[in-house]
Parts: sequence; structure tokens; C-alpha cells
Amino acid sequence: MIGKFVKSVAVGDKPAFSGVILSVHPGSIPAWIVEDLQDGSKWHRERSELTIMKAKPPATAQEIMGFLSRLRLPLSTEVKLQLAIAEEFNAAGVNYEREVQLSPEDRPDFMIGDVAIEVKIKGSKRAIFHQVERYAQHAKVRELILISNVAMGFPPEINGKPVYFHNLAKAWL
Repeated sequence: MIGKFVKSVAVGDKPAFSGVILSVHPGSIPAWIVEDLQDGSKWHRERSELTIMKAKPPATAQEIMGFLSRLRLPLSTEVKLQLAIAEEFNAAGVNYEREVQLSPEDRPDFMIGDVAIEVKIKGSKRAIFHQVERYAQHAKVRELILISNVAMGFPPEINGKPVYFHNLAKAWL
């Protein structure tokens, strides 16, 4: 069990998190010491509080892009698309936040650590680019991913930060 990736439920003041098992403590109620993959904190967890994952949840923009490339996501509305992405993240044990406020007008759809993810089904290419460009100005954002079915070119960096474009239409070909 040591080294396995797990997802913990929220317990007390600690929210749900993804982690890795560091040690096993046998007893009448089996328990493990689990390290949070995001902040490195260590937590004592009972087996009933953990779900064993098949693999480490994606955390970097490149890992997230690889994860997304295996999915066929709905293209009918942006709301349905965002809900489907959230369901896939939950199933994979991804720790994410929704609608993180970077400034009064800047709220990426998802944040995974310091990776901002914006989801767009409609909109002008110029407006989409400017929105992602604004996100790249924030110190809290290290990398960006645009998930869209709007066919457009995208530079590899904006404001010195790596930017990735996930074309939703490719999964349906």
C-alpha cells in the first residue's frame, strides 16, 4: 500500500485532498499516514476516509493536457462542458478550485495549483485571447490551459507563461 495514490474525504478542518500513502499503521481500525500532494502536509487517515486511485492525479499543465486528451466532452453548452470536466477531475482525484477570483473581472473556470484553466465554447478569437492574456498577468498563475472548440492559433507563451490549447473537436474525430 505504501506509495499508492489516494483521495481523502474532508475531515474536520482539512478539506478533501489527493495524496500518497507514506506508512501503514495496523490495528483494530487500519490507518495510514498520507502526504497531501499539493502542500506536503501529512495526515493520519482511516481506511474508510480514503479512496485508492489507479494513478497519480494530473497536476502540471502537461499532465492535465494528457488527461484531457483521453476525454470526449459535451459541446452543447459551456455549463455542461464545465460540469463534465469537474466530474472527470473528481473521478481522477484532482484537487481543483472553481471560479478562483484573480481580480474583480478575472475568474478562470478551474485552478489546479497554479495552473489556470479557461473553458470556451463560443466567443470571438480576439476576446478569448484577451481573457487568457489577462489571466497570464497574475502572479498566482504559472501556466494556462484554454479548452475550446473555437478553432484558433495560440502562442506557446503569453506574458512569459506557458499556454496550452486543448481542441475539443479533435476528440470527436
